[in-house]
Amino acid sequence: MNTHYLHTTKSPEHFIGLNQLALKNQPRNQHSNFVDNRYNSLIQRKVNYNTVCVGLNNGDAIANKNELILAIKKRWPHLDDTRVKGIVTDIAKKKAIWSMAQIHGAVQNIVNRESAVPTSTKGRPPTLYTYTHTHVDNAISEYGVPQGPHTLGYSAIHESLHTTTQKRVERSRFKEQIESPKDWWNLIKGELTSSQRKDTILKARLTKAKRSYQKYYDEAIAHFNTLESPTATKGKKQQARTEIKILMNHLMQLHPYATFAWAARNSKPDVSGKGENRDIDDDRNIDKAARFTQMDELKLYIKRRRLLGKKVD
Repeated sequence: MNTHYLHTTKSPEHFIGLNQLALKNQPRNQHSNFVDNRYNSLIQRKVNYNTVCVGLNNGDAIANKNELILAIKKRWPHLDDTRVKGIVTDIAKKKAIWSMAQIHGAVQNIVNRESAVPTSTKGRPPTLYTYTHTHVDNAISEYGVPQGPHTLGYSAIHESLHTTTQKRVERSRFKEQIESPKDWWNLIKGELTSSQRKDTILKARLTKAKRSYQKYYDEAIAHFNTLESPTATKGKKQQARTEIKILMNHLMQLHPYATFAWAARNSKPDVSGKGENRDIDDDRNIDKAARFTQMDELKLYIKRRRLLGKKVD
């Protein structure tokens, strides 16, 4: 029997009846054990049929919603519990019966939409403003739009990063410029007002950005491990070096102070050019309109970015 998912409130006996009817005209010696096993399993487990059920073809007759959530978490461990529960609820509403391939495809499509955009974007990397101003079910633009207003000119940061990493990429430089996912999230929480913390739409969009940041960060650390490995080939190390540069750019653009007005998800601030240039030490590259709850953190952010291009201690 094919694996299928059911959204139902029917009793186990109902499905036994359907299965016996479906198998009525089949050779008994092929199906008798299966019918008996399915009946016993359904009766003994007394599963709650309020939500999604799955019929398995490995002898384990059904799984309730919680078991399905665990199965999805096992296959896609980066998804948080709240999002997995939402996915299960969403797919249950769309269709009554699913094949295993269909259910995996449905979840994978959701995962793909919510995963970080490819590092080979066609424009600037997405910012936190990009995430908070993009519907959570929509893919993040490959062009990184909307970018939002940059606190410190993008071109100046990008030029300094390119100059710094042109010949070599150092882990110490990475640690200097890139917050850990935990510190990054704490900075975000520190910028939210009490009403913004209760905004479920904003929370979902920030959580999506959080997953992207974690993904980029983990990939960068993995590439550093390759770069520093005595057994890695020259080609592997060169590839790792290139990927680290790209990932650093993405992580830096996702910094909470890289852009402003991101917490007001309906905001439309002025993003016109203000005479920026590629000199990161030029104060004209700082947008004077930038306002944050933690202004001291903003000053530290600018100070840290201006270390790019300078020798690491």
